[in-house]
Amino acid sequence: MAESQELRKLVTHLTYGPVKDQERTQATSRIQTLVQRGDTIFPTLLIDPFALPTQSWHCTSPDVLIAQLELQTITQILELDKDGTSGLTEPILAHVRHRWFAIVAWVEFLHPGNNYFPAAYPHIKHIYRLIKFL
Repeated sequence: MAESQELRKLVTHLTYGPVKDQERTQATSRIQTLVQRGDTIFPTLLIDPFALPTQSWHCTSPDVLIAQLELQTITQILELDKDGTSGLTEPILAHVRHRWFAIVAWVEFLHPGNNYFPAAYPHIKHIYRLIKFL
């Protein structure tokens, strides 16, 4: 879990903060290392959302909140490498391929068309952005 938090912090900093070139290079390298570790990052995405107790099927459930953050982080990593120069796309896509069915289950669970969550809920924009990459 600590690695996932470190990854989210690095990605958020690169996404929103002013970053010097050397700092960007170091952060990108660390992100690559973390993503390549496999099952130690994004552990909540391994949970089948449809197997959660129905009382957890709401926007403020801890597992739902963390899964949304993990999907958002994947999306942000893909967006950081839009120009293909940072080398982040292949490692994160390898991770996505490895967890494909689990990620699709969460996307389906969170998608507003399934009526589990309101369409106006803020996570929706991240789901749509992620779907563009998949």
